[in-house]
Amino acid sequence: MINFFEINQIKYSRKETIMMFHGWGSTIDSQIQLGNQLSELGFKVVIPEIKYHDSRQALNNHFDQKVIQTYFWKTIFETIDEEDELIDQLNLQKENTILLGSSMGGFIASGMFFSNTNYAGLININGSSSYIYSEKDFRKKFK
Repeated sequence: MINFFEINQIKYSRKETIMMFHGWGSTIDSQIQLGNQLSELGFKVVIPEIKYHDSRQALNNHFDQKVIQTYFWKTIFETIDEEDELIDQLNLQKENTILLGSSMGGFIASGMFFSNTNYAGLININGSSSYIYSEKDFRKKFK
């Protein structure tokens, strides 16, 4: 079972749910303000805990070079692999779900979206949908 945070509103005027994924060095708590703003627009908003963050085997220093090299892509792909479990657990329909991700969360949201374009939409903030280019760029930075 994957833990998640749901922004609670009394009434949702939209049929879509926004599933938000945070960035590499952040947590669910860092996304609550944006989640509240989206909820005020009528969306149901859920923020799943990402592996190696929050209460899911959180790493001590996400910005240590060895930690990044070992866990960055692992985190992205393991989270993408949890897609069906998340959708089932939250009782969502993909066609009514908008995937939103910032930074690493944008990688995750894009990976889910492009593996199944039945989703209602994709919002990628400072993330990448081009894994090959991104990996080449990261390798240049971390030589």
